[in-house]
This record gives sequence, structure tokens and C-alpha cells, in this order.
Amino acid sequence: MPRINRTQKYAALWLNSQGWDLSKISNELELTDTQVKRIIKEIADENKIKTASSVVSKESTSKNLMITESQSGTRKVAVMTKAASEVNDQQAKQHRSNTNSADPNIFRPLG
Repeated sequence: MPRINRTQKYAALWLNSQGWDLSKISNELELTDTQVKRIIKEIADENKIKTASSVVSKESTSKNLMITESQSGTRKVAVMTKAASEVNDQQAKQHRSNTNSADPNIFRPLG
């Protein structure tokens, strides 16, 4: 069995997503049926793992939506994302609308 290159792997996944049979994919890409099955099984296993972890949802606070680790993973950073900014803006609007400008406990002199 020859090695499977990336192009063949992506092609097999694409053809599978289009509804092609395994035997038809293997004939088209000149691979064996077991190689095509292995490619499809690897992706299915990866998707199951990702789906299981994505089911656990966190509260959508700005802290959870920010990037808190550098790309290399060695530095701690805080990068504001678009989603975090939108959450902060929405919370600020709610806070401004909830505060009453005529609060009787705050003395406001006339003039």
C-alpha cells in the first residue's frame, strides 16, 4: 500500500461528503478500500471528540471570549476579540439604561 498524501486525503474526504461510495472513491483516487475507510474513520473520531467538548458551554462573559494565551503557549496575554467587545458594549448599554438619573439618595444641587 502506498502512502497517502494530503491531496488524496482531502479528496477522499470531499468525495465522501458528496455522498460517493467507498469503492468508487478508492477507484477514483487509486487507493485501497481500507485506506479510504481509515481516512474517513480518523476524521469521524476527531469530530466526535470536538463535538463532545463543544457541548460543554461556558457563560458568555467577556473574559471567556478573550484570547488569554499566546500562540506559542509560553506567554499569558489578554487580547480583546470582537465577540468580547460586543458583550462588553451590550452590558454597558444595559447598565446605562438601568441607572436612574433621578436617584433620590444622591444630592444634586440646582443650577
